[in-house]
Amino acid sequence: MIELLRNSDEVVATVLSSSARTELQIAAGLHEARETLLQARGTVDALLEVSGAEAAENE
Repeated sequence: MIELLRNSDEVVATVLSSSARTELQIAAGLHEARETLLQARGTVDALLEVSGAEAAENE
């Protein structure tokens, strides 16, 4: 059971929902959203660095 919970977000969501632990389910969703936003921020920062380097080369 533990291994299944570790490897399946859908199973975790179902267990939390079934056990009326909606606050934990919401927190897990917020954590996932935060991680996605941090990854996106890193990508944007990397693109800006490349763009800035190219602009400096063209001057």
